[in-house]
Amino acid sequence: IHLCSQSRTARLASSGSDDVSDQVVEFGDVVTMDFIGSFLDGVEFESTRDGEPMEFEIGAGKVVKGIENMLIGMKVGETKSAIIPCSDAFGPVRHDRIAIIPRSECPEDIFVGQLLGIKGLH
Repeated sequence: IHLCSQSRTARLASSGSDDVSDQVVEFGDVVTMDFIGSFLDGVEFESTRDGEPMEFEIGAGKVVKGIENMLIGMKVGETKSAIIPCSDAFGPVRHDRIAIIPRSECPEDIFVGQLLGIKGLH
């Protein structure tokens, strides 16, 4: 079973049957989806809109648990959006890993959100 989602509209297809209307995504299925990930304020942090769709096996741990849980049980043509809590995503905020650097100490050619490098965080 493959799930294709474009503009948040799910489409289900299977090579083994002409009638896929009753099939749903289950644990162990391989899914292919396009998605948009955004913060609660609407700012996007990740998207497949301009690239290749994401493909993974449900239950293999390749994506956050909240995305897998959202997809399980989806049917043909269904659209889903979800707010995924930290516990089912990347974990709680680690304030000890956040550093605020004054703009005056930054190179002029960097932009907000750009990862410059990481040293000594272990």
